[in-house]
Amino acid sequence: MRTLRQQMIFATLVLSIIGNAACTSIQTINASPGALHEHSVEPGDNVTLYFVDNTKKQITVTEVGESSIKGTDSNGLEVTVKYNALVAIQFEKFDGTETAKNTGKALGVVVAGALILGALATVAFVEGYGY
Repeated sequence: MRTLRQQMIFATLVLSIIGNAACTSIQTINASPGALHEHSVEPGDNVTLYFVDNTKKQITVTEVGESSIKGTDSNGLEVTVKYNALVAIQFEKFDGTETAKNTGKALGVVVAGALILGALATVAFVEGYGY
């Protein structure tokens, strides 16, 4: 049977990893085919298109062309938008580096907590305050 300390450490570790398992970052880029290819926007990605007239539209990308981007909107209608009609494109991407960094921080906190609890328990035992 695990001690309460072990259960707390295990629960903290599991929650930290689950909380960081799907780190994504929202990126906003200029609307151009080069920028889209550089940031790996591809068919199946959900993007928000920001138009010159200050409107916006969300689509699921079906094609990234040389002069336009194609996709389907929430009603299932096919949309083709020329890049010169757009100011920017916003999209979400999985960020493995950020996930690894946050998981490392969480592990560091768990290890530091375990060391502190261990030191406190040792001091309590030596002082005669064992439990």
